[in-house]
Amino acid sequence: MQMLGSVPSKVTGFAFLRTATNAKKKQDDIRAKQKEEAKQQVFAQEAKKQEATFEVDEEAAKKQKMRERKSRATITGFSEEDQQKVLMGLLAACHQYDMVELEKGLGEAIAQGIDPCDTLDRAQDLFQKMSTEEFLTEKMQELQAELKTDNSAQALRSLQNIMKQAKRLGVATDAVHSAKESMQHGVRLRARKTLRGSIFHRGVEMEEMELVDTAFSDISAFEGLKSAQEWRGHQKASLLTAAENKEQTMLCHSKQEIRDALTKVASSEARAAVSNFRSILGWMGDRPLPECQRMGYTEDIIGVARSSQSLADEVYVQVVKQLRDNPSPRSVLLGWKLLLRLCQQVRPSDKLEEFIRSFAMHQVNSSNHEVSQVAKQCVSDLNINVAPDKPRPEGDVELIPITAALA
Repeated sequence: MQMLGSVPSKVTGFAFLRTATNAKKKQDDIRAKQKEEAKQQVFAQEAKKQEATFEVDEEAAKKQKMRERKSRATITGFSEEDQQKVLMGLLAACHQYDMVELEKGLGEAIAQGIDPCDTLDRAQDLFQKMSTEEFLTEKMQELQAELKTDNSAQALRSLQNIMKQAKRLGVATDAVHSAKESMQHGVRLRARKTLRGSIFHRGVEMEEMELVDTAFSDISAFEGLKSAQEWRGHQKASLLTAAENKEQTMLCHSKQEIRDALTKVASSEARAAVSNFRSILGWMGDRPLPECQRMGYTEDIIGVARSSQSLADEVYVQVVKQLRDNPSPRSVLLGWKLLLRLCQQVRPSDKLEEFIRSFAMHQVNSSNHEVSQVAKQCVSDLNINVAPDKPRPEGDVELIPITAALA
């Protein structure tokens, strides 16, 4: 009985030992896993610290690199930022064939000791080419062909600059004449699309204004003018008056009557042109007259301008002539008010229109406030006059009455 009872006791002991061993193993496994997780957490934390340190170091390296770049100057102390400005200016000059800016930029690059690079090489190569008649002629022809398909401001600006360089060198005269006609035609087309109505009450790109100004700022370039050699000049004040330099006097203010029309009017209209200039002298106060008689000249002048297109251009040019280099503030103001009446009532020819607009634009910022206001109105009303089918833009100022009393 005792032996039989001892067997279960041993079995129970072995089972207990096995259970204890399994429990200890599980506990060891749990501890090992916890240690591994703790180790992974430490590794993760270290990795984050290293990553953060790397980012800080990388940012610091970038800042240091920027400082080094900014401090990387030429032997003359020209910073890299200033060097980039010069190089960007040279790129723009190359793009627009601007010889003046090329000379300026290359001169500065040499003076400041900028290291050779592709931009400098390109600018120097173009500088040399633009000193040859062959290149200038070829480029003018190329740009003229481009304008027929793409009348862009860029092409017009480039053509203007090429022409300017050719004139400066005194070469390619025929090519310049042809290019000038293409350039003015292109600018005229763009101006009719953009410079309409009151440009002072809406946004107009300054580039468009500059194109018009460059192409039409010199009224002596108006092809309807007579040459100074064929124009007969002014009436002499006396027999002792010295011979005049018609190159200088033809398009400048004078108190003397003219002996001949300024433009190429028909011979049958020459007398009317001369008589009209006498009326302008009276209206502007350059010829002493009673005030009541002076006031009556306005309608006479407008009537002559309305009689034919050629006389319209002649009258416009006569008024512009009397406004140039005019020393009398009163005469100037009266002349501008006469020009305003013309812009409101008489349409200049297509070839003269932009010259008149450009002339008025030059006085928009005049120190004489009243002249400035009349000049603005001239531009606005000329725009409306040359496009009569378009309604008057909203916001335009009221017409300025030219019969205002003057001191």
